[in-house]
Amino acid sequence: MTSKHHADTTADQAVRAGHKRIDVDDDLLARRDALKMRSEYLRHQLSFKATGIQPAFRATDRVAEGLGWVKAHPGLVAAAGAALLGAVVARPRAFMRLGTRAFAAWQMVQRVQPMVRAFTRRV
Repeated sequence: MTSKHHADTTADQAVRAGHKRIDVDDDLLARRDALKMRSEYLRHQLSFKATGIQPAFRATDRVAEGLGWVKAHPGLVAAAGAALLGAVVARPRAFMRLGTRAFAAWQMVQRVQPMVRAFTRRV
């Protein structure tokens, strides 16, 4: 085999390999585009279907944020717990009265909140 013949054969193989590679690249690009479109469609469907459970996700996020705050401020949590325990031990009746009043205030806020929201939407 002469060196010229060998060079021609190598060049022919490179051209064929290059042509085949372009076909493979086109197939991969077409498949990638199809997968991107399917992914976008599925993402849209998921966001549409997830609207019903978003309040649960928000509540979970708030709990996670609260736990993060507790982890970031362990000294404050310990001091508040000690003060609360001290109040219960020192004056249990006063603590129960305060707890009852706080619970009543919380219930009142819960009842008034829908009316306040409706009023603020109109304004």
